[in-house]
Amino acid sequence: MYMKILYSDDCVQVVLHDNGYRTALEVNWLNRCTGEELQRATVQAIMLARRHQVNAWIANDQGLGKLSLVDMHWAEQMLENMHRDLGLDRFALLMSDLPHNREKFSPYIQKYTKPHSPLELNLFEDIGTARAWALDPQ
Repeated sequence: MYMKILYSDDCVQVVLHDNGYRTALEVNWLNRCTGEELQRATVQAIMLARRHQVNAWIANDQGLGKLSLVDMHWAEQMLENMHRDLGLDRFALLMSDLPHNREKFSPYIQKYTKPHSPLELNLFEDIGTARAWALDPQ
């Protein structure tokens, strides 16, 4: 399996995974960032996903601080466009432990759970399991 860090700053680390069958972009949020930093880093990750033609996304939100409603709405809009714009079919999510984030993101999880969505979203507790699912050739 191929793994390479593509981008890193104070808020986020973006890693590319490729096992020969599937390619995934892993976005690890390292700490709370401003809404502007969140958007800038996400756009950077999307450009990298497009460049590397990934078909899965791993969002490790465990280090992300409390999201504002504006940030949450923006993130939902990005999620909605990922299948269409990037061709993603899998989205692995490691959610923040903050009750606020879990509560506010809950409706989006239901919206993007198969069979209702072309983008399959699954929740994970550890990064290894999320990677394995995102890169599973089936």
